[in-house]
Amino acid sequence: MRCGVGKRDSRYACKSQTEPLFCLCGHVSPPAGRRSSAVAGPGRHVSMRGRQGTLLRDRSDFEEAEVPRLTDARRNLRRRQITEAAVRCFSRNGLASTSIADITAESGLSAGSLYAHYPSKAELIQAVARAVIEEHAVRLGTYAAGPNPPGPDELLARMVAGIDRAHARVGVQMWGEATTDEALRSIVTEMTASLRALLHDYVTTWLTRTEHTEPGEAREQATRIVQQIMMSYQAQLLQAALLSEPEPSSGPQ
Repeated sequence: MRCGVGKRDSRYACKSQTEPLFCLCGHVSPPAGRRSSAVAGPGRHVSMRGRQGTLLRDRSDFEEAEVPRLTDARRNLRRRQITEAAVRCFSRNGLASTSIADITAESGLSAGSLYAHYPSKAELIQAVARAVIEEHAVRLGTYAAGPNPPGPDELLARMVAGIDRAHARVGVQMWGEATTDEALRSIVTEMTASLRALLHDYVTTWLTRTEHTEPGEAREQATRIVQQIMMSYQAQLLQAALLSEPEPSSGPQ
């Protein structure tokens, strides 16, 4: 398999040669004699095997056939089904060792359905990261809208109590891989910046509403407070990842 910069990445190479593995740049190398399928766009069914066995980007390179369209609700359900299955697989097997077959077996969906929603491993990991951020956004919004929003210490305690150990294991793996992989570094940077911004908005609101701090001063104080929250929370994520056991497979045995 070749990654986006044209270098062979042995971490994502197919060891068994019985199933294709994702590459973070979006390419995939199906083994000889096997075809995978995906949906290139609404209502279009395509073959993913093209010239030189790579994941093609030009729709003209695909063999197309009509397939039923999904409703928005059904599409969102499928995407969530895939991302939740991916988290369990990444947590159990690791980012590099998780194959398409692992995720499809865990989710109960076909490889074509997976590719239709997430053409590359990077997009799937990014979707997982964004789902985590969305959960934080909903939770912080609920706290902020309440009559007595928790202060920084209580907020941190609630965040730690709500840590999902499977997400923690995947998050820590992403941190490690991000030191050498540009695609993952971009995802981790975006995820960290988004969480920091959410916390900054929340703490600023808490300071102005509860502590009656002037807005300008509240923003400055929030920057310092959020730095402490982030450091403590990430330490707790690391501890949760190291001290937890991965969930067993929920796919067919």
